[in-house]
Amino acid sequence: MWAFRARFKLALESLQTAHGLKLPESPIELQNLCWMEDKMASIYGYLGDHKMGLEWIERSLETWRRWSESTGAALACPPLLKLTHGRILAHGGWLDEARFQLTEAIDGLLSAKPLVWAPTASCKFALGRLLMFEKKYDAAARMMLLESQSMWLQGDKSRALDVNGIVVYQLGCCALLRGDVDSAV
Repeated sequence: MWAFRARFKLALESLQTAHGLKLPESPIELQNLCWMEDKMASIYGYLGDHKMGLEWIERSLETWRRWSESTGAALACPPLLKLTHGRILAHGGWLDEARFQLTEAIDGLLSAKPLVWAPTASCKFALGRLLMFEKKYDAAARMMLLESQSMWLQGDKSRALDVNGIVVYQLGCCALLRGDVDSAV
């Protein structure tokens, strides 16, 4: 709830407390623990502490592996963990590794039945931002951001979230960075 309102430090404190309470439980809920670790990784990434974000995503991946093995089936790493991993890597400047994680994430998300539009649109947005970090402001970043926007608007019938505004802002930044002031405005 706090992260949704951009109160990341409060969200982090809440998740750390919950994580600490879950660790001594027996049996431990590994799937829930993995989710918390993924959320903490995301929040550290949002706060700009990319190294700590990577530590938490690694913990989350390890917890996922333990949970997967405990079910008796070696399940593939879920695309959402790869999305978090890729997003943190991109914002931390590890662009090649980020591209690998985000490409795997989008492949997994697009092949999911039924399509889960919100994380898929979010992944396309992260890929668009990655292309911007690579200074590919022309068609590549613009197209990925437009795909993200289109997918988001198809799924978000309430228009209650500000994701569309964020995409429009990034499209304007893209236009400005390539020198197209008219489109940026």
